[in-house]
Amino acid sequence: MNSFRVTIVGFMLLLVGCQATSLIRKEANLRDQVNDLYIDQAMDNLVRARTHRPFVLMDYRDFQFQGTDAYGGGGGFGYQSASIIQRVFNIDVAGERKEYLAFKSNPITDRNDVYKNYIAFASTQGLLNVSDEKPDHSYLCRYYCGQYYWIPEESAPVFMSLVMDGNMLLGEETAPVAAYERIILGVETLGVLPLEGDSDQEDHQVVAMITLDAEVPASDGTMVVKLRDGRTVRFRYTKMAINSPKDGELVKQFQATWNRKQSGFDIHDLKGLPVRIYSDLFPPEASSVDSFQQEVIDGLQDIRALQFMDGRSSF
Repeated sequence: MNSFRVTIVGFMLLLVGCQATSLIRKEANLRDQVNDLYIDQAMDNLVRARTHRPFVLMDYRDFQFQGTDAYGGGGGFGYQSASIIQRVFNIDVAGERKEYLAFKSNPITDRNDVYKNYIAFASTQGLLNVSDEKPDHSYLCRYYCGQYYWIPEESAPVFMSLVMDGNMLLGEETAPVAAYERIILGVETLGVLPLEGDSDQEDHQVVAMITLDAEVPASDGTMVVKLRDGRTVRFRYTKMAINSPKDGELVKQFQATWNRKQSGFDIHDLKGLPVRIYSDLFPPEASSVDSFQQEVIDGLQDIRALQFMDGRSSF
């Protein structure tokens, strides 16, 4: 009789350990499913924006990962969330498991800035690219109507910010990030980094030194340039690898790396153009004019320029 009790207690302890391990897996699975919801929504909406189709952003909340493990004659293990656990054990090993993820969602209708950010991301070459063939290297990729829509690896930080801000995962909105306005005086090739197993010279990573007309605090960051053909391109920059300055030291030269084929531009396309520089560590003080007001001002200036060219200025 005592040996039978020991057997039951031992089986129950083993079952508790198994269920604890299972619970850890369920928590990880829950996080993966929630992450996939936001990532899939972002990519689907970017494709819709690129193909000029209306799209809507949904918020997700009140997540519940529910499941029940039933064993034999009615005994089992059940849970409703990672913090609420109830256990009923039975030594009968026969059973079944049911689980599902439940949540609530509503369309986001009060964040016009986020919708504009999605449209801007989708229409910017180098952030969301479109090709007939599947890219060899990409951060995320979707296939739609015979074409591949993909985000290059160097644009991953911008995509992360888009998703985190778009779904209000970053908390309260902060002041818009300001940029340094500079002119690119020169671009010099420092080297070419071939991709593994790729002999196409145009598909290599180019490493370049960019010289500006005025100093900027040394740090890593993002440069945004509007090319002469009207396209807007973005690429990451770093401090110079040789004689690297200290963070915050005022310098005119930075190092940048991008894929010529995937990004669609080369060093000669940048020389002489204005550039907006977004420093990771030392951004300039933000303007008192918010982003929406600035957009209105920019639109008004465009209208004035068009009317002046037509000879019908009324300002």
